Amino acid sequence: MQVALSAGLKSIPMLYIYQSHRKHDRRHGETLAVVRLGKLVLRWCKSCNLPTLESKTCGTCNNETKEVSVTPPGDIRPAFDFDKTMIREIVDKQFGDGCGELLIPDNKTVVLNRAPDIDKMDEVIVDGYVVGAIRYDLLRGYSFLPRLNAANYIKPRLKKGFVIVDDGVEAFILRGASVLDPGVYDAHPGININDEVIVLTKNLEVIAVGSAKMDGARMKKRERGVAVKTRWCGTCGDEQPQNGGQTWEDALRANKKYLDAEVEKAKVFIKNTILQCKKPVAVSLSGGKDSLATLLLVLDAGVKPKILFADTGLEFKETKEHIFQVVKDFGLELFIEDAGDIFWRALEYFGPPGRDFRWCCKTCKLAPMGRLIKKNFPDGVLAFIGQRSYESEQRSQKSHVWKNPWVPGQIGASPIQKWTALHVWLYIFSKKVKYNIWYERGLDRIGCWLCPASNLGDIKLIEQRYDDYQRWQRFLEEYAANKGLREEWLKHGVWRWLNPPKPICELCKLDSSDNKDPRPLKRNPEFISTDGIQRQHGIVSMNGKFDYPINMKHVANFLAILGDVENVSPDKTQIGSKITICNDGMFEIVGNDENELFSTLKNVQDIVTRSVHCVGCGLCANQCTQNAIILHKNRVWITPELCVHCGKCLQNCPITTFGDTEMFGN
Repeated sequence: MQVALSAGLKSIPMLYIYQSHRKHDRRHGETLAVVRLGKLVLRWCKSCNLPTLESKTCGTCNNETKEVSVTPPGDIRPAFDFDKTMIREIVDKQFGDGCGELLIPDNKTVVLNRAPDIDKMDEVIVDGYVVGAIRYDLLRGYSFLPRLNAANYIKPRLKKGFVIVDDGVEAFILRGASVLDPGVYDAHPGININDEVIVLTKNLEVIAVGSAKMDGARMKKRERGVAVKTRWCGTCGDEQPQNGGQTWEDALRANKKYLDAEVEKAKVFIKNTILQCKKPVAVSLSGGKDSLATLLLVLDAGVKPKILFADTGLEFKETKEHIFQVVKDFGLELFIEDAGDIFWRALEYFGPPGRDFRWCCKTCKLAPMGRLIKKNFPDGVLAFIGQRSYESEQRSQKSHVWKNPWVPGQIGASPIQKWTALHVWLYIFSKKVKYNIWYERGLDRIGCWLCPASNLGDIKLIEQRYDDYQRWQRFLEEYAANKGLREEWLKHGVWRWLNPPKPICELCKLDSSDNKDPRPLKRNPEFISTDGIQRQHGIVSMNGKFDYPINMKHVANFLAILGDVENVSPDKTQIGSKITICNDGMFEIVGNDENELFSTLKNVQDIVTRSVHCVGCGLCANQCTQNAIILHKNRVWITPELCVHCGKCLQNCPITTFGDTEMFGN
C-alpha cells in the first residue's frame, strides 16, 4: 500500500521508534538511540507476496523485490500461529470482531520484528508493509498500535476505537496536527484515555491514527482540548490487502538461492575453523533455534560433533526433552553437566539476578560448562555456538571466534554470527527438523524460564503456562516483603534490575527510596582500618579488622592460595611473617612496599570474602590447572599439597565480581 504521508512522524512519549531512519524517540524525558547491530535485510516480492532476505530479485518469479523499512536492530522472524492468533484477538478487542482476521489472515506469511521499547514490542509486517506493532505495556497489558494501512485493512469491520472529525479540520490533521475538540464529529463511547484510535473523515476515509487523550464520552460533548494525539497521518486511497495463499514453503523457494549461498559460507567457516584450531569439535546445544541451526550447519559440513549441554537447573522440561531427542535422532554423543540446585542456594547470598546483575549466568551456566570441558576435554575443545550479532549489542561486538575467560579450555565459534532470526528459521524449515515447542507458545528466545533478561510480556506467558514459575513467584513475594519493597517492584517486574532504568521507575511511580533494593542479600566483609600504614626499617604493614568474626577453618584453607599456611589454630592463622588473621576478624599484613601491601590486602579480602560466602559454583576449580580445588558439601575445598599458589583461581569468582565488596570502610 502506497501511503501519502502529509506530515511525517511525530514524537510521542511511550511509543516505539516507527521508522528505521529516525535517530531518536522521546520517552519519559530520555532520548533512546536507534540500536544497529547489523544490516536491515528484509525485502518483499510484491508479485509472490513473500518475504525475501537481501536478494533484489525473487528466487521464484525473478521480479524485483522491495525493501521493507523496519526498525533496527531488525532481527526479523516468522509469526507462528500463536502469534497471529494473539494479534487477531487484540485487534478484535480494540476495533471490533473480525478486524483481526482482515489484518492477519491465515493464508499469508507474516513477519515480526522486535523493536526497542520499555518492554515487549513487535512490529507486524503483512504484504510487505509494517502495518503496526503489538506492544506490551507494563500498566495496561497488550495493545495493537496500527499504522494507516492497518486502519484501512480493518475499516470494513471497524466497530470500536474510531473518531470521526468534522470537514473543516481534515487539512490540519493531514499536516500533522492533533485532533482537537470541538473538531470531533463523532467518537465511539467506549474509548478510554490512551487507547489507540483510528481517525476518519465523515466519508469514512482513514486520515490518521494515534492515542486518545480524552475518553469517547467527553469527545462527543465537544469540549475544548486535545482529543487525539496523532502519530501517523495521510491518505490510503483505495489500496486493499494483497491476495493470500502463501506459506513458508513458498518463502523457502523464493529464498533458496540466497539461503544456499549463506549456508555454503557458513560451512566454509566451520571447516576452516576446525583446521586452524586443531581441537576436538563440539556443538553447545541449548535447546533454542540458534544452537539447533548451528548443529545442522556443522552436520552439513560433514562433521559429526560432540554435543555439550550445561543444565542450569532452570531449563523448561520441554527444552531438555528436545535436546535429548535431537541427540538421539542424529546419533550423537552427549556430554552433560548439571548445575543442580546452585541457583536456589546462591539466592541466599546474591538475591534475585538482574539484567545488570547476572550472577546466575556465571554460577548456573558457565561453571557447569567449565567443569564439563575440564573433565572431558582436558586439552581444550572447539565449541560451535549459536551466537548472533542481532541478539544484543554485546554480542554484535564479538568476532566469529572468541575465548570466554569464565570457561577455560573452550574456543567458541559462531557460523551464524551475522544471521537474523529469519535466516535461522528458514534454514531450520528447509531441514524439516523438530524445534522447541515453546516457539509455538509465544516465545521468540528460549533460555532459563525465569531469566531476568526476559520481557514482562514473555514472563506473563511463562507464568500462565509453566507450573514451576510459582516457586519463583513465592520467592519474589517473600523477598519483597522482607526488604520492604512496594508491590510495584514485583507486579511490574522491577526485580529484573539491580538499578532499574529511569523510564521504568517513572512508569511504575517509584522513586529512589521506594525502590531501594539492597542486593546482595548478605554483605561481604568490609575492611576497617585501625591505625593506617606503618613503616619501619624498610618494611610497611597494616593492621585492620573485618566486620565480623572469621571461620578460621575455612579461611585457613582458602589462604593456601597465597602460600604455605603456618601456625593454624582455632584462634589464628599465619602465612609466614606476611599475613596474620585472627578469628575475631583482626589481621596484620606486611610487605616490602606499598604496592605489595595493597596487592596482598586485596587478595586477602577476596579470599576471606570467598571463604565466608562460597556458594559452591566451582568456577575457581575450573581455572585450577593442578586439580587442587574440589567441591565438597557445596563448598570449595583446596588441597594444599597440590596448590602451587599460581593465583589463577583468584581471577573469576561471582562472589567478588557481583558482591558488595568495599576495600576500605569508615
